[in-house]
Amino acid sequence: MIRSATPTWFWPAATTALVLAALLVFGWKGFPPPEVDSLGHLLPAVNLARGHGLVNEVTPLRFLDPAGHNRFVMYPPLFPMTIAAMILMHPTAPAALFAVSILNCLTLLLFVLLIRKLKPFGSEGRSPTIVVLGIFAEGAILAPYFQGRAEVLGTLLSVIIASVLLGSSGRRQIAMVGVLLGLLAAAHPAGALLCIPLVSAFYAARCSMKRMLIILIALGTLLAVTAFTVCLASPISIADLIKGILAHAAHIAAPQSIEQPHEFFRHYLFDPLSPGFGFLLLFSLVLSYRWLWRHKKELVQPQMTIGCVTVFWLLLYVLAVRTAGHWYYSLFFAPLFICLIISETTGPLVTRFPRVLSMFCLSLVAVGFWRYAALFPSYCRSGLTLRQARREFSALTRDDHDRPIAVTYSLWVLTDEYHNLQACDYSKPETVRPGSLIFIQQNYLPFRDPQLAPPGYVLAKNEFVEGIPRLGPLPLARKIPGYNFVFYRPKNDPSIQSKN
Repeated sequence: MIRSATPTWFWPAATTALVLAALLVFGWKGFPPPEVDSLGHLLPAVNLARGHGLVNEVTPLRFLDPAGHNRFVMYPPLFPMTIAAMILMHPTAPAALFAVSILNCLTLLLFVLLIRKLKPFGSEGRSPTIVVLGIFAEGAILAPYFQGRAEVLGTLLSVIIASVLLGSSGRRQIAMVGVLLGLLAAAHPAGALLCIPLVSAFYAARCSMKRMLIILIALGTLLAVTAFTVCLASPISIADLIKGILAHAAHIAAPQSIEQPHEFFRHYLFDPLSPGFGFLLLFSLVLSYRWLWRHKKELVQPQMTIGCVTVFWLLLYVLAVRTAGHWYYSLFFAPLFICLIISETTGPLVTRFPRVLSMFCLSLVAVGFWRYAALFPSYCRSGLTLRQARREFSALTRDDHDRPIAVTYSLWVLTDEYHNLQACDYSKPETVRPGSLIFIQQNYLPFRDPQLAPPGYVLAKNEFVEGIPRLGPLPLARKIPGYNFVFYRPKNDPSIQSKN
């Protein structure tokens, strides 16, 4: 635990500065590589900033667009429109990744201010260890996870909503919360759906039923008007957006989308990016009802408040736990969960057990940040950082202007010209268009032999890096999280035949 003669605020402030600096440096260097879903969310933003419209011609999501034109219709448009506005002067994929890091920094900064609002740093009467661990834990979630999905903006808006609820009152508060909920709905509908019961619980705890209903009607009206106005600014019609969003919702809610037990444990307990996040989630669940029980007599509508909180947890279970691949919806509220843990487990009256338990949960998640900080030097020495990989990609494809190019996962960021780019699954080479050049990223293929070329192809360039990144004797990962790739050309390619 942190015990020193320094002011109580020093360590939280120093930790915040450290994590903010790390997020900015990571974003500038394109580290870690964006996850696969960034292809669906960030690429349309780059296209929009380059004047090509809100389209994504790389991913196989044409079936979601009622017109069949690969437009961005699976989510409302606020997130890609925001990123496009931020990179308008320099519309490239690296600029988009840096814009994401700026939004993540704003989230972290507001998150720390929210902690201070709930529990001033000098009020604990003890060491600020839990606050420091909470800041590191949030940094661990922002650094690797929020690399290009709509949760980037949605999480920022949810923290702003919490700050407004706790920092203002009256009509001004209602107006701001209504507009913010509308912006959230225009960026991340599931996030808005999850926020509504929490906002309802806030007003149920403070208002009579009649007053609460009036406020909720006003909030609903402002939400609808704001979200509708944002969608009107999109180059896609409201009708097509609604059809696309509903088609996407039906696709992810299919019976085969139920989370399997092994996937649940992998995401919530054994994910190396934030190991043990499930413990933090469960601890937050317990603390939320503990707070409600302790303050039951102070609540204006105790039963309604408890009911609204219960609806939130049930919705989170259905959307984030039960639905396969959507566990990151729970990460959406990580700043609020961590604020709750810090608020409820710090102070002179808190016993030792909840403090130790909170440090355990936060430390498990914070390991993800320390791990990525330790991996960063290996990434810089890998030979293919983002800008190096972009130069190499450009050199390898310079003479193939009109050839189709198939790339896996994060490699879409190696170029800003997407008319001939195709996202492919390395395990299904038959889906690649005939005559394509193929780039396969090492980051997702830790055990693949580069010499095992897809049928009909030969190895043209091998940029895989051997070895396991370590911190002293401690292995940090099975491979370096970078942009190293192998490049394959068709056997009948003229450049290959000339060499033979």
